[in-house]
Amino acid sequence: ERWDEALQTFTSLRTMKPDYVATYLMCGQMLEGIARKDEAREWLVAGIEQAREQHDRDALGELEAALDALD
Repeated sequence: ERWDEALQTFTSLRTMKPDYVATYLMCGQMLEGIARKDEAREWLVAGIEQAREQHDRDALGELEAALDALD
C-alpha cells in the first residue's frame, strides 16, 4: 500500500521506456483502485496513444476497456 512510491516507480519506468505499454495499464489500474481516477485516465490515454503508435491491438483493447470502466 505504498502507492506514492509505486507511482514514482511507474513514472520512472515511463521516462526510461515510454514504449512499454503495460506500464500505462498497470499504473492506470492502480490509480483507479485508490480512487485517483483523473490520474488513471491520464495514464490510460497516454497508453492508448503508445499502443496505437506501435499498432498493438491487444494492448489497445485492454487500455480502452480500462478507460471505459472509469466512466
